[in-house]
Amino acid sequence: MDVINPATEDVIGKVAMGDSDDVDKAVKAAKDAFVTLGQTSTEERIENLKRMVELEMDREDEEAEILALERGERITL
Repeated sequence: MDVINPATEDVIGKVAMGDSDDVDKAVKAAKDAFVTLGQTSTEERIENLKRMVELEMDREDEEAEILALERGERITL
């Protein structure tokens, strides 16, 4: 499926369309991950969350640009 900038009507990306099999796979993966998460220590979970925050912050500008394009907005950094 095309992702379109509503301001310019340019195609700025493509995303895959999922079906019920994809949903079933995602639910199974989430259930499996929940079991694994329950076996980790609090300290390990905290460290994993800190790492996720770091990774998210590293891509902050890129994500802001993508979201602005999807909405047809201008972005000034």
